[in-house]
Amino acid sequence: MCLQCVSGEHQERNSIDNVEVFTTKQETMKRDLQELEGFIYPEYQKAASNIIVQKNSAKKHTQKMITALTKQGEALQKEIDTTIEKLLSEINEMDAQCLVAIENHNGAINKTITEIKQSITDIKKMLDSDDFDSISVYQSRNEEYRNLPLTLNITLPTFTFPDINKELINKQIGYISKLSITTENHDCLSKTPGAMSSTPPLSLIHI
Repeated sequence: MCLQCVSGEHQERNSIDNVEVFTTKQETMKRDLQELEGFIYPEYQKAASNIIVQKNSAKKHTQKMITALTKQGEALQKEIDTTIEKLLSEINEMDAQCLVAIENHNGAINKTITEIKQSITDIKKMLDSDDFDSISVYQSRNEEYRNLPLTLNITLPTFTFPDINKELINKQIGYISKLSITTENHDCLSKTPGAMSSTPPLSLIHI
């Protein structure tokens, strides 16, 4: 048996050691509590707040890009519609001109056909009647009719179009840069406020 135990000194020493350990733990806990409440917890709260700000900022930025892309698409579509309307107008105008030319040509031919038919009828009547006066004043128009009608040559317009150039369309609409998501390591927080670092906001892509 230990002489210190017999004398009670050992038990007393253990009690002192326990008190010192208890006191030391209390001091450590107080310092930890002070550091947690004063430095660490506020920094985590700040980081959490930054996350909310980043989230809202990302949503606004995305909506801004969507709006810009939509407007660009509408502007491009407007130009396409304008060009198509112009071409359609040209086609309709040329079609009208073509039809007028054909109708005029057809009218002239039909008029001559009517006159020829009438001439044939008149000649037959005169020959059948043997009327001296009518035959005497007869004037031949065959020289006029020998000039056959002109041939109407029409070269119809054609619509020529190239293959759709997707690359060119992309250039006209625009491009979206790549999304970049990174994390940054921070040094451990110092126990003094001045040495604390803050969490920077996430970089967003500009339009």
